Amino acid sequence: MLKGLKHSIEAEGFHLEERFFSDDTFVDNLGDSLVRIFESLDGLEASCYPGTVHFLLDRDPVFLTLLEDRRMHEIAREVVGNDIRLHSYNGLVVEPDSLMVQQEIHRDGKACRDCGRLEGFQILIFLDDYIKDNGAIRVLKKNKNYLEEPTLEEFENDSVVIEGPAGSVLFFEAGIWHASGQNFSEKARRSITLVYFKGNVSPQIDFCEALDDDFKSALPADIKSLIGLDNNVPKNVGEFYLNAKKKDMGGYENG
Repeated sequence: MLKGLKHSIEAEGFHLEERFFSDDTFVDNLGDSLVRIFESLDGLEASCYPGTVHFLLDRDPVFLTLLEDRRMHEIAREVVGNDIRLHSYNGLVVEPDSLMVQQEIHRDGKACRDCGRLEGFQILIFLDDYIKDNGAIRVLKKNKNYLEEPTLEEFENDSVVIEGPAGSVLFFEAGIWHASGQNFSEKARRSITLVYFKGNVSPQIDFCEALDDDFKSALPADIKSLIGLDNNVPKNVGEFYLNAKKKDMGGYENG
């Protein structure tokens, strides 16, 4: 799979892997948990980005279980490089006839004009069947003008609708132009997105500050690294020296 995936991404900017998650019960649990959290949102969370649930990691144990599936991170490293960090981990609930910012033509990463490469990598997990009727995502394949924002006419003419069964995953460079379609069905369409960038790019939310200390301490070492917990910047001089002691740097003090 990996060889074909990398070829597709290099050539077109995206790759669909149907039924990447083949455990229907697990996919259903993800979708049910996402909807439960979505329905409990209030205030700014409910009104600022309708249909979006930000920062899923500690909202339900099933989302940590998903993040512990190392296959996704290994693929991201193959495309972006070993020095990656999770930039965002969000959910999307597209209700029938709803209007959302994701329906506008956009991209979630920047393009390097010198090398032409689209920075960042995105994983879109289908928690329901993606079909044209429920607003399946449209993506614009790489072409000679892909660094420039397409007109609406260009996007409509040259983009493709990505359809697939629940459990499928769309892997794509975060700089690919795309848009969610409007949901004309009678049921909500649910999905989860993970976006990765190089380690020097700030995440959407500071995981270190946002997560509870007990939750952080229980995370596996590689997940801590993935969300940048091993890159904490000391907040003051006292914390700097405390960190130094934890790293057993006593030799410097005695030198």
